[in-house]
Amino acid sequence: MKRKAARKTGLSEKARREITGLLLLAAAFLLLLSFFASAGLVGDYLNLAGKWLFGAGRFLLPFYLGALAIIYFYHSKPEALESVAMGGGLIIIAVLVGTHLQLKQEDVFKTPLIFHYGGLIGAGLSGLLRLLIGVTGSYVLAVTGVLIGLVYLTGVSLTDVGSKVVNFWRARKKPKPLKSATKPR
Repeated sequence: MKRKAARKTGLSEKARREITGLLLLAAAFLLLLSFFASAGLVGDYLNLAGKWLFGAGRFLLPFYLGALAIIYFYHSKPEALESVAMGGGLIIIAVLVGTHLQLKQEDVFKTPLIFHYGGLIGAGLSGLLRLLIGVTGSYVLAVTGVLIGLVYLTGVSLTDVGSKVVNFWRARKKPKPLKSATKPR
């Protein structure tokens, strides 16, 4: 089925992935330029939409899109793209929620604060989580989301990292044997 689609367009799978990667990279640069009012009218609207949706988290989006672009260029396995998309997306959402949890409940949907904290996404999710599990529980969930996102991104188990850290510290605490001053004959 995939070969038929490739024959119809005349492009190989690799070429299509590179085109997608280039488009994502261009979008990342346009977003980055929009922060400095250097992307014209489209950039101004992108920045405004980013402020409303993501608040201060909009600054993470160019890096997220850039990471996705790199995956499209260098990895042919869809699993790599899925893990970067899931991990990065989860981290961004958790950061938006965690950022917006700093506000008082009555300030969550105030326009200037939406721009400087977690945007409408952070406001909506943090408001819902506050209602369901309280502020502390929401912070716990946000940190958990970041940790799960890191596992997705890196593919490294947190227990493996923990055991390596413990082994490192145990090895450092062992006393080193003293070298004798005399040489054995």
